[in-house]
This record gives sequence, structure tokens and C-alpha cells, in this order.
Amino acid sequence: MLKKVKNKNLLSELEIILKEKFNIKKKINFNTSLKSLKDWDSLKHLDFIITVEKQFKKKFELKKIFELNKINDFILFLKEK
Repeated sequence: MLKKVKNKNLLSELEIILKEKFNIKKKINFNTSLKSLKDWDSLKHLDFIITVEKQFKKKFELKKIFELNKINDFILFLKEK
């Protein structure tokens, strides 16, 4: 189970998910494209989305899932509503 981060920004929280669950060692920033991560594929992408949904208690629309590629795309979506 991922630890809940308090008083951290969304970038930090997404970076923690990538490091803890997906063993990503690369430094993550707003412009990081998930496709650029080593061994990233569609299954990891879906797993990441499911993890983010659980962590933030927010659902992604099916048609939107594969439009989200950069970390900033996720941050903007999470800030909506």
C-alpha cells in the first residue's frame, strides 16, 4: 500500500507513486512523459491510472485515459472540479 502524503504537491505525490509502485528511478517533473519511462507500456499506464484514481479518489473518463501522457496532464486533471 502506498503511503499517504500530506502537505505535498501533486507532482511529489505522483513521483512517489512512480518510484514506489513502478520502481522508476528517473527524476520526475511536469514535462515528464510516461512513454519516455523505461519499459513503460499500456498495461503500466492503466495500472498507474488505477493507482492514481485510488490515491486521489477521482475517476478518469475512459476516453481521456490515453490522452494523459505527461505528468502535467495528470496534475491538471486532478486539479479539475
